[in-house]
Amino acid sequence: MRPVCRPVCIQRGHRRGAHSGLGARRPRLARHCQSEEQEVKTKLEPILNKYHNIGIFVCNCWLLSIVYKTIAPYKDRIPNDIGLLGFDSLEWTELSSPSITTIVQPAYEEGYIAGKILIDVIEDDNVEITNQILNCYINEKDSTLKGVK
Repeated sequence: MRPVCRPVCIQRGHRRGAHSGLGARRPRLARHCQSEEQEVKTKLEPILNKYHNIGIFVCNCWLLSIVYKTIAPYKDRIPNDIGLLGFDSLEWTELSSPSITTIVQPAYEEGYIAGKILIDVIEDDNVEITNQILNCYINEKDSTLKGVK
């Protein structure tokens, strides 16, 4: 059985003028298996060795630690040449060195609204909107350039 793969967006064009230090010029999508550290290393290291001004957006909290371990030998290039942005994982991303910028999702609010929608479906009230947009925030740390406009 093949392992489940998760996408990691590797973006070249990490420019000083981009928000949070992650540029989006010529995006490149690489697929990495979340449980295979060696596979992530094999696919990511050639990009880190060949290109400069790289922005790495890790789209889930499970893969973030694997990508972080892979780029650890390149930490002298963070954030000026390599930017790293992930999701959630505040438990360890603030304690790492360099600390990692993350997009933090409103977990409590997500659960509360999901519960209201579930009750609404069970009671057949059709009051709650099933698709809602919730506000996230960026926990800006050392893995991205700060205050660039």
